[in-house]
Amino acid sequence: AAVTVSPASAATATTVTDTIKKAIASEDLHRETLARLEHAGEWKKLSQQVAALELEFDTISARATSEPELINSVELDRQLRGLHRKTATIVERISTIVRRLEHDDNLLESNVKIWQEHATFLEKQSVPAAVLERAKAIIKKLEQANVHVREFRDDALLGLDRAIFLQTRIEDARALVITRQSRLDAQRLLLEQSPIWQLEAASTQFKLVAEKIGAARQTQQDFLLQDGARLVVLFFFILILSTWLFTRRAGETVEPI
Repeated sequence: AAVTVSPASAATATTVTDTIKKAIASEDLHRETLARLEHAGEWKKLSQQVAALELEFDTISARATSEPELINSVELDRQLRGLHRKTATIVERISTIVRRLEHDDNLLESNVKIWQEHATFLEKQSVPAAVLERAKAIIKKLEQANVHVREFRDDALLGLDRAIFLQTRIEDARALVITRQSRLDAQRLLLEQSPIWQLEAASTQFKLVAEKIGAARQTQQDFLLQDGARLVVLFFFILILSTWLFTRRAGETVEPI
């Protein structure tokens, strides 16, 4: 369990003995705080995961930007939702780490002030030099631990900010995809309800589809122009051959009178 040295209990330490005994709790606080820093280092692995998600998001965005006419909005939104879910999980985990570090930071800072008061009290009581030095050593250890905690907190905050920014980018991208899909649905409905001669007023995407259909039709016409004569000759050859075979077979089955 975490050790807490409260300011209220410090204020009730009216004797040298009570003051010295509080060193035990402060040493425990210092030791447990450093131990928690080992677990707080998890934010580094989480930050690496954020970097991988950023790369994946940039790849998806680049592909969608370079080939907008080939975008499958449903599939793209599914990919973005997956990225958002992973990023949100990381944001929550780093937030938990940062809150723990902030708590330790406040606790250490409070205990440093308490022990500064203890040192002043011990000095006024003319305690042995070794006892006073012990109190000052506790202050120094708590201050050093506080510095380490703040360094971890600041680094974790940078990781948290990076993850939140990625989450925001993904949310913006999803909003664009939803808007685009709504526009395409409206254009499709308009196309279905419009007469054939009004197709030229359709959107650029539908014009692209019409151009592809026209290109396919032109290819078919070119094929007929180039090979049409041979196809006609082949058709009549097959027709004549079929007629001859049926006529010959009919002649063979007629019985003589």
